[in-house]
Amino acid sequence: TVNPYPHIDVEPLFTEMVRDYPMACVLTDKIPHPKFLNADFIFHHEKIVAEFKRVEKDGTDGPKVQAKIASVLEKYYAEAKIKEKQITEENWPSLPKEFQNEIYNITTDSIKVHIEKANKQIKATKVNLGLESYKGCLILVNDGVESFPPVTFLWVAFRLIQHHFSGITYIITFPANVFAKSREHPMPVQYWLGLDVEKMGKMEGSFSDDLNEAWMKFVAHKTGIPAIRREFNDVEGFWKARNLPN
Repeated sequence: TVNPYPHIDVEPLFTEMVRDYPMACVLTDKIPHPKFLNADFIFHHEKIVAEFKRVEKDGTDGPKVQAKIASVLEKYYAEAKIKEKQITEENWPSLPKEFQNEIYNITTDSIKVHIEKANKQIKATKVNLGLESYKGCLILVNDGVESFPPVTFLWVAFRLIQHHFSGITYIITFPANVFAKSREHPMPVQYWLGLDVEKMGKMEGSFSDDLNEAWMKFVAHKTGIPAIRREFNDVEGFWKARNLPN
């Protein structure tokens, strides 16, 4: 195994960390039995309503998903839109966009289900608590999906939110119990990325960085996993980063 660190139960740990975060609250601490579909956290200083979602199922190798992929490959090959009936890292960039979108839709159902529910929870929380001026943030954690490279996991979420889920303005994504390596960071690392969906770029301000720092310090204190900050300046290298088998 490439992961020398203890397995962490990420959701209760993150929730505990938020309880100590300045001007933040765990919503069910304040409203133990909300009568609406509630989001997890409110960050009042930043005016953000956030929902935490952990994706652990990786069904891309399952028979149903593979059968759907094979059907799409057969269709595009028969129509002479692709030259071979297989997908590789080398040929993927040159495959038709519509083909790529169909494959994304098939392989990312588990992520879509989480995002769809988060969107409803954030919207309902804003309406029911009079927080319409607050922005919605999805905290999306990869806790076991190794088949998608880190950037694909992020891109899938970004694309879905951009086109279908208006309640979410920001995505913060990071892995738990999954490590990656890139050209810039050849040793096993864990990334943290905060994106503004509306502006199609990094989140402005310090919220994402501050939350990342609080999380790393909290995990280090609780587990002994070292809090080492990694900056990803090599954009091309990050696009080619890969998850390591656990």
